[in-house]
Amino acid sequence: MILDLITVKYMLSYFASPMKLFGKIGLWAGMVALVSGLGTIGMKIFGGVDMTGNPLLLLTILSVVTSIQFLSLGLLGEVSARIYYGSQSKQHYAVRERLNFDESQPDNPEVKRAA
Repeated sequence: MILDLITVKYMLSYFASPMKLFGKIGLWAGMVALVSGLGTIGMKIFGGVDMTGNPLLLLTILSVVTSIQFLSLGLLGEVSARIYYGSQSKQHYAVRERLNFDESQPDNPEVKRAA
């Protein structure tokens, strides 16, 4: 049931632009990788700690891989959403109000080109 609610939240909020969700997660994982990587380098340089089996080094590697995967997933989702909405004639957004337009101008830009 919880997964269904997560799916509904994703479909309502991020279906048209999945990079907003997956990009944020990827950036957070990248920041974790940066902080843990700097900590690992600091331990090696200043503390002389052996890096074999160091959990902080493993966290750095895991965070880098996770960050790359989420950013790639966001890009793939964004391309898929663009293809999905591009193949249809409808727009994936709604215009609430038009300002500074003459009423004589047509709503459809293709009608304007044909005239």
